[in-house]
Amino acid sequence: MITPLVPVVRYIDLEEWTEVVGVLLKIEQESGFISLTILDSGINVYYILTFPINSRAGEILQKSLTDNLIGSPIAIIRTDLERQPVIVLVVGQTKGK
Repeated sequence: MITPLVPVVRYIDLEEWTEVVGVLLKIEQESGFISLTILDSGINVYYILTFPINSRAGEILQKSLTDNLIGSPIAIIRTDLERQPVIVLVVGQTKGK
């Protein structure tokens, strides 16, 4: 009998110019923070990223990520740019759609 691997959960703080790519599983807002759960099924890891809601990154995430993207493949890229500290890409979606 084969036992399925239990996913690993990693709470991460992205460094500048690093990214997380996977399927968006959950968006939560509570206690002044926005948290994202992203599954990288290739390595069986759940990444949990948390940002203050009132930060520029938090504002961008609130505007860019809606519940209709749950289940979609996305990439979150951390930058060193003050005005754009995070970039959100929906994998497979072309610009303007």
